[in-house]
Amino acid sequence: MRRARDIFLAVVVVIGGIIVMISSYQLQMGTLARIGSGAFPFALGFLFVFLGVLNYLFNSTEDSQEIKFVYRNFIGIIGTVIFFAI
Repeated sequence: MRRARDIFLAVVVVIGGIIVMISSYQLQMGTLARIGSGAFPFALGFLFVFLGVLNYLFNSTEDSQEIKFVYRNFIGIIGTVIFFAI
């Protein structure tokens, strides 16, 4: 079951990255000397596709341990972000 979720997540990340890359073509890409506003979203989309493919190729196996969610750490991280924003 976990392997199927990892594969599904990888496919969703790749599709999202492709959508971002296609959408970034509506903006100007520019040149290397003067990077346009579409270069950063295109690079992020490429990164998403790359990470999605890596996740698909090297997804976890069935014998891996389940990751336990720790609420104390989550609340600490969110609290720190909120404190920094204030």
